[in-house]
Amino acid sequence: MAQLINDYAPKQICDAETWALVAPNVRAAVLTQGLTNRDTTFHWMAYTTRYFAWCARQGHPLEITQELVDAFCDSLNLAASTVQSHRTRLRRMGEAQGTIAPRSRTRYTQKTSSGQAPYTPDELERWWQIASAQKTVHRTRLLQAVVAFGAGAGLTTTELGNLRANDVRPHPEHPELWLVHLPDRVVPIDHAWLSRCQQVLTGSYNGYLFGSPHSQGKDLLTVVKSKAAIPTDAPDLTVRRLRTTYAVTMLNRHLSATEFMAIFGSTSAITFERLARFVDARWDDAEYLRIAAGIA
Repeated sequence: MAQLINDYAPKQICDAETWALVAPNVRAAVLTQGLTNRDTTFHWMAYTTRYFAWCARQGHPLEITQELVDAFCDSLNLAASTVQSHRTRLRRMGEAQGTIAPRSRTRYTQKTSSGQAPYTPDELERWWQIASAQKTVHRTRLLQAVVAFGAGAGLTTTELGNLRANDVRPHPEHPELWLVHLPDRVVPIDHAWLSRCQQVLTGSYNGYLFGSPHSQGKDLLTVVKSKAAIPTDAPDLTVRRLRTTYAVTMLNRHLSATEFMAIFGSTSAITFERLARFVDARWDDAEYLRIAAGIA
């Protein structure tokens, strides 16, 4: 995405003279986020450009501080949800650049500590590389399918075993949005994983990603791993942890509880408790209290 960030030029947010002034600050801030999706990167560039252009017009320093972020957000004449998106993204970049103090992640104390943490981006990339390095195309595709549809759609072992290529298709009105149509729900594919999920689909046979409906049952991943060449230093691969990774990603995008349950296929309070300690919180400066009160 570095080239895309470098080539970006706003069309309406500010004039060419202002852009020439703030462009280095915008690029440096967005690069801290390690974005991998084109559309997401464009959104971040627009949000960040709007902020720095405002700083330039107001004669403020071209840096992201909590005081300036609050003043900028107070000046926006936009929907409360959009204002909050600006505030959250700017704060993340300020934290990454060291101009805003990191938020505390420890205010919430979970009563039970069961449940594994989500995979890190590096761990997922390692597993994709392992899958891609298998000796046969068949073994590569099977392991890639587990990783892609586990991390990218949060499917259970049973759902993976029964997944057919024609269960996965774009939304009829939003072609960039791809969905997995399951018997009990519809699951959006995380856009960061879409190209890899599509890559897996092109190699499916007999309609089913794993060859036949639910052929390996509960031991699907065990069978797939038993046939694969896996380095001894690879992190453990489990469907539950892949599913946790997807769930935490969705919760960090601020879905409502109802929306999350509809996508994830769980109504268990225990599930929420297990996931809560991995979800970003906004404790500092009463941010979460302002959100709850409906104050942008």
